[in-house]
Amino acid sequence: MNLPSPSNTRLSRNADDSTDEDFSDSSISSHISVGTDMINALYMPANVANILESYIVDLKDKTSSTRCEALQKFNETFRSKFCNEYLQENFDYLQSACVNIFRRSYNANPKECLEVLQLVGLSCVTLTGKDACAFLHPFMNDFEDAIRHTEDVEVVKSVCQVLSACFPVGCDALDEDEEFFTLLQDSWTEEDKDDEIRASCLRAWLLLAVQKEPTAFLTEYNSVLWDLYQLLEETESVPFRCTLGETISFMFNLYLENSDLLETDLEDESGLDIETVITLFNGFSGDFRTGKKKKLGGQRKIFRRLIDLLEQSWDPEFKFKIRKTMFAVPGWQRVLELESLRE
Repeated sequence: MNLPSPSNTRLSRNADDSTDEDFSDSSISSHISVGTDMINALYMPANVANILESYIVDLKDKTSSTRCEALQKFNETFRSKFCNEYLQENFDYLQSACVNIFRRSYNANPKECLEVLQLVGLSCVTLTGKDACAFLHPFMNDFEDAIRHTEDVEVVKSVCQVLSACFPVGCDALDEDEEFFTLLQDSWTEEDKDDEIRASCLRAWLLLAVQKEPTAFLTEYNSVLWDLYQLLEETESVPFRCTLGETISFMFNLYLENSDLLETDLEDESGLDIETVITLFNGFSGDFRTGKKKKLGGQRKIFRRLIDLLEQSWDPEFKFKIRKTMFAVPGWQRVLELESLRE
């Protein structure tokens, strides 16, 4: 699929510039506060654009330390200012620079790789829609290779976080890609992979799953429920446990909402019932011994909420405050999408 850069992108740079070169909260009920400082920060003064202009050429420097410094500058700015216009004007140059940096670094320089992945994610979130999809598209083959073969936990986690953050902003580069969906499933079921990598792959898989038509997804993937339950019984990783718990809860919730439209019974097909799941969840909601104190505190909180969701058939909520007013966005899809943006 060939996706064009934004139509209003016009660059004066030389064409030959391109070279080949705390886990503590739950996505089930998240809270974020948006204050005056954050609202004011959305405006990008001209001097900020001038500062970025002085660093953009360094993204294609031959020295890793110089590229890292430029990446850090871009990331600091993109986290605090709304830079859509700058991104549109420099789309092709930034995209080619980031692609080349990622290809150089994901197997050789984790520090530089993590910085460029931050910039890719922030760029996609800033651009949104078709422009975000166009920006992300050239990375997909390399992302696939990184998930399959890279052993650095933080690199694979960051790749999955970038993918997870792109769906809420309208980037559908993977929406129809069943091969990538299968790759993520193979990764979170692979016993030899680090459990933190498996947790990140499962989270990206779940973000893809919520985009699918419910009855088709449940019909095709109901057998996955038992695999998820067995992994939850076995894993000693707190992040993996929590993502497994959320995925199991999502599938049961989806079934309850669409049971009248299905020809099969999820419990009969999967061999798993809600009562059995709640019994296991109860154990994790009172767990004080199988991990670090801070992580277990987050785990207990998450599983208590998951139990409430299953017992009461509630939808989860993402809560946030603007000034002094509290807002709540309900529903699994929106909660998971907003949580991925927050990460």
